[in-house]
Amino acid sequence: MRGRDTATRSLMRSSGPDTPLCTLWPRALSGDWFYVVDEGKLDVMVASGGGEAKKVFSYDSSQPGAAPSFGGGALLYGWARAGTVVAREPCAMWRLHRDMFRSRLQKSPQAELMAALRGVDILQSLSFSELQQLVEALSQVSAADGENIITQGEISSAFYIIRSGAAVVTRKENEADDTEKPKELMRLGAADYFGERALLLDAPRAATVTALTACELLYIRRDAFEMILGPLETIINHDRRRRE
Repeated sequence: MRGRDTATRSLMRSSGPDTPLCTLWPRALSGDWFYVVDEGKLDVMVASGGGEAKKVFSYDSSQPGAAPSFGGGALLYGWARAGTVVAREPCAMWRLHRDMFRSRLQKSPQAELMAALRGVDILQSLSFSELQQLVEALSQVSAADGENIITQGEISSAFYIIRSGAAVVTRKENEADDTEKPKELMRLGAADYFGERALLLDAPRAATVTALTACELLYIRRDAFEMILGPLETIINHDRRRRE
């Protein structure tokens, strides 16, 4: 590496098998670099209770999909490193220093969306690079004051994030009763989300979301999500098996 200013264009090669590339011990200082694996295979090793380190995950550039990456959480949020990433064969990686990473991403709308998506329970299994792909695939739509964005009982496959504006969530106990007044459940604002279960299930909407002001929203439909990342249920199940 010639310097931080050229970090995004610099290619780093490991010296060989079993070379520690990123040490992430719990009480160590947070890392300085974000890595994207261009070529090679690496293992994430974690030691608990002072015992021997065990493999908990692997990165493999030969697998289909986005290039594997690691170190983003520590750079954005100051999380302490929790393990060691070890090269299992000669690897080529791009890396980006924390200073440039934060200046480029932390104040950007994309970073705000990443943080919002990270808070969605059913998206917890997505990696940093998968979340980046999801952000890039979001489409924009507007809703006028008083317009129903989603309606209780309808079948819809879209997941929404409010970019600006406010909305209210209401529900009827008996949606077929035209005389029943909907009960207000909560109010939503910028960076709040709704409809996330539509990415998993073809189930009727459980509530109505109505714009309280003019709203700008970002959304993605289930078929678009699956075209990019595959079925969310598969991602969740794979993550569950990896953690067992």
